Amino acid sequence: MTAELLDDRSFRLAPLTDMDAADLIHAVRAAPLLFGLPAGATSLAEQPNVEALEELLIRVSRLVEAFPEIGYVDLDPVLVNATGAHVLGARMWLREAPEVRPDAGPRRLGGVTF
Repeated sequence: MTAELLDDRSFRLAPLTDMDAADLIHAVRAAPLLFGLPAGATSLAEQPNVEALEELLIRVSRLVEAFPEIGYVDLDPVLVNATGAHVLGARMWLREAPEVRPDAGPRRLGGVTF
């Protein structure tokens, strides 16, 4: 919801690599708020665990790739602090799974094998 209000979003295709996840986080205009020292923080030990957020994004992308019936995932809000990335709200929309082809062998079209 916050991203919608601020019109501050970024997108990548699943599955994400570690570089994709880092780029995704840096792509939003609010990213400097995540990487600067938060108000009241006195040391780097209190900085948000951005690596945990990257890992969360990678794991969600793997989940979506493994289950094609997942149509949409909304994690909002996600709290990132020194202890990790914490999903405080989540929604998922499902769709009918695409049909799985029963044959696992090679496919031929006009004498060409794929």
